[in-house]
Amino acid sequence: MTATPPGFDDAQIERLSELLERRAVPFRGFNIEALDGFLSAIAVSPVDVPAEEWMPVVWGGREPRWDGEEERGQVHGLLAAHLAMCIARARHEGGELPEQLAPLMWLPSEEDDGLDGDEPEVGRDWALGFFEGVALRGDGWDRWLDRHEWIGGILDDLELLASDGASGDDPDASPGYRERLEIVLEIPGMLADLYRNRPPRH
Repeated sequence: MTATPPGFDDAQIERLSELLERRAVPFRGFNIEALDGFLSAIAVSPVDVPAEEWMPVVWGGREPRWDGEEERGQVHGLLAAHLAMCIARARHEGGELPEQLAPLMWLPSEEDDGLDGDEPEVGRDWALGFFEGVALRGDGWDRWLDRHEWIGGILDDLELLASDGASGDDPDASPGYRERLEIVLEIPGMLADLYRNRPPRH
């Protein structure tokens, strides 16, 4: 059993989410769900990605100008705590995943269950964020995939989550709500498999 990392509680998640909506999303950066996918990819990456490289991506390519070093340190601390939570999620072994390690993504309420027509694109932002993280070390992921074909199955499922029937070339290829939810429920296991099979890091 992996202990939950301290220092990333609901209040801090809310604070980080608010910062992202104000300082990242308007500049093509991440919302909290996309950030969770992005940092999950960093956590399981076959090649290290230093913070100074991935942090600017969060904000759309350039880190905002903060109101002094204190605020900058607080924001960096929130991002580091989020990454630590993603690592703890990927390292979790045995038993049910604790609620505090669950992927941060929007899910419809029970009242919305069984929607028809415009079905919610559950997990799409998360998967798009994940692939942004993969892209930072694309060559490393390609080499890893060449040695382990099963990784392709995980990426194929996440590509389904990332698809958008409304703007894609083949709307019929975009999964429905039920299929999306099934993939979402498998994400913690996917991350655990990737983490356990990462190449040794130097």
